[in-house]
Amino acid sequence: MVNVADAPRCEWALVLGAQILSNNRSVPSLLRQLCWAQHETGGDFSTGLRPTAVLDDRLATAAALFHAKRAARLVVSGTPAEVAVMSASLCERDVPGTAQVLDPRGLHTFESVRNAKALGARALLIVTQRFHLPRALYFAQKLGLDALGVIADRQPYAGLDRMARRERLSSVRAWWVTRAV
Repeated sequence: MVNVADAPRCEWALVLGAQILSNNRSVPSLLRQLCWAQHETGGDFSTGLRPTAVLDDRLATAAALFHAKRAARLVVSGTPAEVAVMSASLCERDVPGTAQVLDPRGLHTFESVRNAKALGARALLIVTQRFHLPRALYFAQKLGLDALGVIADRQPYAGLDRMARRERLSSVRAWWVTRAV
């Protein structure tokens, strides 16, 4: 795990999605699933939604990687709503749309990593918080990718204990998901 300054040059960086906000309230999981269904019919998700602090730090880190010429292409992965918010935020940070590869089917970390591989990535930088990187790197290793984690922690986060507990449970699921890989 490295910070932006120590990251090697790599063609691909995977930016993992996270919760988004609507009117300063977290968008619940059910709404995220409804957004997926709406995406299939051409819905617009960028209006009134914005990244949480966790997601915003991932986007700031990804933009820094791009501008430091550490990553030429950013795979922006998450739910359709997350991807729309993420892409708009990256554009505001002067990352052109031509450098972004949108993956609105990255509903879980494993799917995001698998989708990056399907896009042609064989080596990649994975951008997320320190607590999330071990699981993301585990998935990359199981899928045969050469991956390095880039730490996106730029501030203390409210609810970090809850996120760490969720991550421990998700690690059990990670083993289950990859047992046949």
